[in-house]
Amino acid sequence: MTSYKSFHPDFPLRRFVRCGVCGQAMTGSWSRGKLGVLYGYNCCPRSGWRAVSLRKERLERLFAEFLEGVQPRADLAALFRAAVVEVWRAKEADAVALRAARQRQVSDLEARRSKLVAALLDDKIDQETYEAEIRSVRTKLAELAENDIGDVTEADLEVDAVARFAEYVLVNLSRFWSGARPDQKQRLQTVFFPEGIDFSEEKFRTPVNGLIFNDLPNEAPEKPI
Repeated sequence: MTSYKSFHPDFPLRRFVRCGVCGQAMTGSWSRGKLGVLYGYNCCPRSGWRAVSLRKERLERLFAEFLEGVQPRADLAALFRAAVVEVWRAKEADAVALRAARQRQVSDLEARRSKLVAALLDDKIDQETYEAEIRSVRTKLAELAENDIGDVTEADLEVDAVARFAEYVLVNLSRFWSGARPDQKQRLQTVFFPEGIDFSEEKFRTPVNGLIFNDLPNEAPEKPI
C-alpha cells in the first residue's frame, strides 16, 4: 500500500504505479526531458534498463481509462450494496442482543445493591460485610458502564445511505477518482488495488484486485491512444 509519507499532491500515482519492466515504483517529480518536455512520472533505471518517463496528464488519463474498464456492472454494485446492508443488520442485531444482556446485568446488580441495603438495615449482615459486597457491586456496575456499546439507532439510519454511496462510487469509479482531491485519489486507489498496479506497453495490469474485483480481468480492454 502506498505510504502517506510519499504523498505529493501533484502526483497521486507516485509509488503506487510500478514499472512493468523493472518492477520499481515510479517516482513523481517535475522534470524536463532533452527536448524541453515537462514530465511528471519517472522510473529510475537499474543497470541495463532504460528509464521510463511519462507526462503527468498522460499517465493519469490512462489510469482513469483503466478504471472505466474494471469498474463492476451496476447490477453487481447493487448486490454489493445489499450485502453491505445485510452484514450491517446482522452486526446490529448482535449489538442489540449484547446491550440487552448488559442491561439485565445492570438490573441484577442494582437489585443486589438494594438487597444489601435492606439486609444491613435489618441487621442481617454487619457493616464490614456490607461494605465489601457493595464495593463489588459498584466495581461491576462501573465496568459495565465503561464497556457500554451505546445506541445503534443513529448508525442504523445511516448505513443504507453509506451503502448507496459506496454503490455510486463503484459504478462511477473512473469519474469519482478523476474528480477527487489528490489525497482522496490515493486512498481510493489503494483500497481497490492494495498491492499497487503495474504499467508497461501503455497498459495497466494489477496482480491483486480488491475483493469487489476478484472476478474481473487483470487489465483493461484496449482503447485507442
